[in-house]
Amino acid sequence: MAWRKFTDAKWEKIKAELPIRKRPWVKRKRAGRKPVDDRNCMEGILWILWTGSPWSELPERYGRPSTVHRRLQKWTRE
Repeated sequence: MAWRKFTDAKWEKIKAELPIRKRPWVKRKRAGRKPVDDRNCMEGILWILWTGSPWSELPERYGRPSTVHRRLQKWTRE
C-alpha cells in the first residue's frame, strides 16, 4: 500500500480538531519565520509513523524534521 496525502475533505475534518495556533504580536511586523503549514506538519508526522523512519529522514516537502517534531510535541501537550 502506497503513502497518500490527505484529501481536502479529510483535512477539513482533522483541522477542526487541532489546537488554534496563536500568532505572535509585534507592534510593527511579525517576528521570525512564517510558520510551517499545519497540513504539511500533520502529513510529515504521519509519514514518519507510516514508514518507521527516523526524524532525520523526513522529506523536505514536510518541513524541517525539528520543526515537525516540535509541532507534534506542542499538539500533544495541548
